[in-house]
Amino acid sequence: MGISYISEKSHLSEGQRHLLNVLGIVNTSFAVVVLLAWSSVQLFLMEPIEWATWQPITRTQDLASLGEYPFVILWLLPLLGMFGGMVFGASGKSKQAYFCATTPIILISGILAWYYFLPQEWH
Repeated sequence: MGISYISEKSHLSEGQRHLLNVLGIVNTSFAVVVLLAWSSVQLFLMEPIEWATWQPITRTQDLASLGEYPFVILWLLPLLGMFGGMVFGASGKSKQAYFCATTPIILISGILAWYYFLPQEWH
């Protein structure tokens, strides 16, 4: 017999949990790709992020550069979104869980779409 701080009626449905898991996988895989394969994805990601933040990305091989401002957006924001989605999903708060899980995806996709698909005059 255990104590639960979550009421039974606040659990997410099977479809909601599945969608939340997919969003968490997308966030986590993006963060892992940025961390482990930066030399490959920097050709596509570096210019738009530098343009959006007005800061150059200086990524070196040491661990100290992982916490520098523009680069930290690319890996920490998706991980925090995945973690927030898991916490709110476990407590049954679906709106907050979806907000946390989709915000990094929408933000980074919006920056990339604005930079690559809109006219140069709008930059």
